[in-house]
Parts: sequence; C-alpha cells; structure tokens
Amino acid sequence: MYGADQHFREAYTNLPIEHNYTIEERSYFQKLIGKLFEEVDSSNTVDVKSLIQIYKWFRISQFGENIDNKAWLLVEK
Repeated sequence: MYGADQHFREAYTNLPIEHNYTIEERSYFQKLIGKLFEEVDSSNTVDVKSLIQIYKWFRISQFGENIDNKAWLLVEK
C-alpha cells in the first residue's frame, strides 16, 4: 500500500518537472494521475480500515516504528 501511494505521489510531483511539461501537458497529466490517486487512496482506505478492525492501530511495540510511520502517511491527506 505504502509503496503504491508514494510512487503515485512522487510521479505526480516530479514527472512534469523532469520532462519539462508545458502547462497544458501538466494539466492533462495531473487529471490522469489524479484519477489513479483516487483509486489508490480508496483502495488503501479500505485496506487500512480492515486492518484497524483487527489490530486497532499499528503500534510501534507490535509492528515497529517504520510501519507506524507508513500507516500515518497512508491515512493523512
């Protein structure tokens, strides 16, 4: 979940700059990526809610600080 989320966020931010998109290209790209963002975010929301039903939260003592931090990045918008 975290990997897909970060991949799309990085692409959304960096690709238009790296490829020197025009304003029109950037707008089109952001519309396309925006749709994928919504799909990834929706899927992640469902998955995180399912896991929270089981574990209540991803406590550092149980899952480690790395997983706790990644979980926060998934739920914060």
